[in-house]
Amino acid sequence: MDPKPLQDAVIAVTNAGRGFGHAAARALGLAGATVIVIDADAEAASSVASELESLSGTAVPIKGDFSVQAEVSLTFDKIMEIFGSLAGVVHVADGVSSTPFRRLHPGEWADLMDMNARSSFMLLQALRKSSKDAWGTVVLQPSDSTEPQTRAVRNAICGLIEGLAEQGMRVNAVQPSRSSAGLDLDQALGQAVLGLALPASCAVTGSTLRVILPATPDLLDGLPPEALS
Repeated sequence: MDPKPLQDAVIAVTNAGRGFGHAAARALGLAGATVIVIDADAEAASSVASELESLSGTAVPIKGDFSVQAEVSLTFDKIMEIFGSLAGVVHVADGVSSTPFRRLHPGEWADLMDMNARSSFMLLQALRKSSKDAWGTVVLQPSDSTEPQTRAVRNAICGLIEGLAEQGMRVNAVQPSRSSAGLDLDQALGQAVLGLALPASCAVTGSTLRVILPATPDLLDGLPPEALS
């Protein structure tokens, strides 16, 4: 197999300074992509970009908050000014709420929508306008987050993806089984994102790929010995 199947592809990853965004950026960078590392924390974006460069990859850090309309537009304008086009975008929309629904404040609900569903809408709309042939992948909230408000936001994003796929856009979702637990334990998520980015996956759209991630050490500590054998 080609060790650099994404050579010459320019791919943006949001919230890439940490968690699943970091795992996705690393997997894409190791596959040869030029990775645009986007994060609201400029220092975190620069740190991940430097890491990819140290691994012989190509990365450009950009400060951007995709829950803010103006920053979405400015970020896309900056990308187009530098590169001219995009092969694809990975948007990490994995923010969850653990507040019991009966105590959920409307402000927290609005924040959850902005962080995940609204940001996904704005990003995919901007991507559709600027690069009609580019693909999009959204990393959803983990499946072990089952509060009604989280499920509602997750379903809204999936509905958006399905509708765009019906209109001919190559867009998919990846749903991890748990929240991010660090680069070593999140590698399978990065590989799932990479799989959807490969040219061989060009016909896959409107799908949600569920990724079972290894248990964290804290969870393993609570298992009986026979479950670990």
